[in-house]
Amino acid sequence: MKAKYLLASLILVSSFLITSCGIFGKFTKSKWSKVEREAFMSTCVEGLAGTPDIDAEDYCNCMLEKLEDKFPNAIEAQNIDELQLQEWAVDCLQDDGKKKKKK
Repeated sequence: MKAKYLLASLILVSSFLITSCGIFGKFTKSKWSKVEREAFMSTCVEGLAGTPDIDAEDYCNCMLEKLEDKFPNAIEAQNIDELQLQEWAVDCLQDDGKKKKKK
């Protein structure tokens, strides 16, 4: 189980790095752009592809919501501390498990 959280955290860190590089155009200070959201989701979902017991789309959406609530854009999101990232990963993985049980 710990490996699952670590994998999810590593995927998110790499998603931040790819998303927030300048290759995606201008970033605003006020909010996440559509390009930033799409880049994050694409990288996150692709990174979790084939991971059993994780609905990548739900998990990545959950993490994106948490990131957008706390950080004004993808560049600022790089400042997240590892403990916060892990706590969110646990929350999102638990939320995903509750959704699967209801289906």
